[in-house]
Amino acid sequence: MTEKISVIIAVESSRERMQQAVESVLSQRSENYELIIVDEEFSPFLESASNTHSNIKLVCQPNRGIACARNAGLGAASGEFIAFLDPDDRWMPGKLAAQIDVFRTNADIAFCFTEFSSASVVDVRESAHSKLASLEQLFEIELDAAKIRTFRTKAVERDVAALMFLEEQCIPLSTVMIRRSCLPYTGLFDPMLGIGASCDMWVKILRHFNAAQVMEHLVTCFSRELAGNEAAANAFDHSEIYQKYIQYGSAVANEKLVAFARTLLERSAHTMRCHRFA
Repeated sequence: MTEKISVIIAVESSRERMQQAVESVLSQRSENYELIIVDEEFSPFLESASNTHSNIKLVCQPNRGIACARNAGLGAASGEFIAFLDPDDRWMPGKLAAQIDVFRTNADIAFCFTEFSSASVVDVRESAHSKLASLEQLFEIELDAAKIRTFRTKAVERDVAALMFLEEQCIPLSTVMIRRSCLPYTGLFDPMLGIGASCDMWVKILRHFNAAQVMEHLVTCFSRELAGNEAAANAFDHSEIYQKYIQYGSAVANEKLVAFARTLLERSAHTMRCHRFA
């Protein structure tokens, strides 16, 4: 039987490109999937689409923040695998099929992301080769003939490895698919973290499981408008997550984790990151 995929589109405010996002899901080559859309109201297009397509679920709930909306989507999901799509973004038709192939051939992989297209993050991604060199200290990295790059943790300190992965990789929400079976280990999206909740979830998964990247541009990301430099600086760093792991490391007496998280926190004050895709 073909594995079932639950696709979650959670909406907080931006709906201008929603129709294109939904159409990109409906154009997927994978057949066994459901599309779950979480919002406080639905357009005539979505109402019509849900009536036409039996695999579209509309989950209506008041706006309590994007993390709560994604958690509502997880609660409604029935698939073995879960993919996320921001309502501003679009998928290429083979996106879901490519990631399912990765999971089928790599039983230890629970987190899979793809390459993506977006002119707005070119500068952030210029040093990709040097970033891989940094990750090789903590991960066994392999690239196969199908252009699938796998990251298997070799470090004893998986918490440190997970934070390093977050620091060195740009992973927009819309590129990610996970195994549902990892959720008992990670819990849900943390509503206390706001815009950083998605990257925090990636860290929680990588603390327990290995990752893979499809080296193909299967997602188109559209950056969101941010008003002013101060807002941009707040949106593009991982400081909330680093502060969380400083507190956690202190609570469990993990001095190495505390020191590493503090180093990243200091660096994040002036490092532009990719939370515009969170």
